[in-house]
Amino acid sequence: MLERTSATTEQIKKFFRKGIYFFLEIGILLMVSACAYHMVPAPCYIQDGELAKVTTEHRVSLVNDQPRTGEKELGVHWNGDFNQFADTAIIVLKDALGKNDVIIINDADKLIKLSVNSASVNMEFWDFRADISLKVETAIALR
Repeated sequence: MLERTSATTEQIKKFFRKGIYFFLEIGILLMVSACAYHMVPAPCYIQDGELAKVTTEHRVSLVNDQPRTGEKELGVHWNGDFNQFADTAIIVLKDALGKNDVIIINDADKLIKLSVNSASVNMEFWDFRADISLKVETAIALR
């Protein structure tokens, strides 16, 4: 009888150890999944072969026309500041126009205004996809 009791006691100990580990794992998973992440877009430069030819004799200024609204929800657990997204778009556009020998200065007569219409982030297993829609306003002479 004593051997059977000790085996049962060991089984009970194993059961509780497994149960404790299970609840710890679930708790950690819930804590991590409840966090919201702030997305700051990194510039993704356009390669020369993918770049459309743009020419103008005008000097151009790039303007972030996105109002400062703070963070917005982009999807489950993802937040981002649209003003930062527009700043990143300006960096990419400045690089692309520079490759086309367009002169970019701060106080030009011709403006290109960028703002964000919408943005969303979709998480798929270990990968995520960010979709960003930009609004671009140009002067008539730049079209």
